[in-house]
Amino acid sequence: MEAAWIIPIVLVLLIVVGLLAVWRKGTKVTMDRYDGDVEAAMSDDESSIPSTPFIPDPATALGDTPEAHAEIDPHDIPIDSPARQAAEEQAAQDGRFARRSDRDRTTQR
Repeated sequence: MEAAWIIPIVLVLLIVVGLLAVWRKGTKVTMDRYDGDVEAAMSDDESSIPSTPFIPDPATALGDTPEAHAEIDPHDIPIDSPARQAAEEQAAQDGRFARRSDRDRTTQR
């Protein structure tokens, strides 16, 4: 390896280590602020700094959030799709959807 590559490689490594140190410190400060309570940290909407990137959550996959839902919202499916009725029935059973007529959906905006 040429000596010219040593300085750029060292600089990149220092930047990566520095970013990891800042991330780790942010995680520690965030979790200390909420006494380790992940739910309290996630639901705080008055903090001036968004803390969710610093909150460790081993229960969810990388890139996923606990707020993301796996259910299909009937409004995401076109009105004339056969899957729409099944999605409305499932949502009604779960108690998260009040069915309205198609006319009401298009006139109430």
